[in-house]
Amino acid sequence: MLTVAESVGEIMGAIAQLRSAATVEGDRARRRSAEHLGARFDGITTAEDLRDAVRDGLRFYDGGMGSFQDADTSPVAAAIARLGESLRRAI
Repeated sequence: MLTVAESVGEIMGAIAQLRSAATVEGDRARRRSAEHLGARFDGITTAEDLRDAVRDGLRFYDGGMGSFQDADTSPVAAAIARLGESLRRAI
């Protein structure tokens, strides 16, 4: 099991990858979604805060906000997959 800091680091890395891929692709919706998620996870230090943020992140991710369910390029699809895996691993 990962520590809180390790989980947050993994999630923030996935968010950074998504933000970068979305920026390169000119995908404003996904970039904004990544920025929102980054702000949500920034500064988390407790397991309770991590659980709350992961729940929010999974609702955001699974709900398709930012068009997470219809990635049309490999870099964006890979970033989205990494984000989903990171969020689920932190549960």
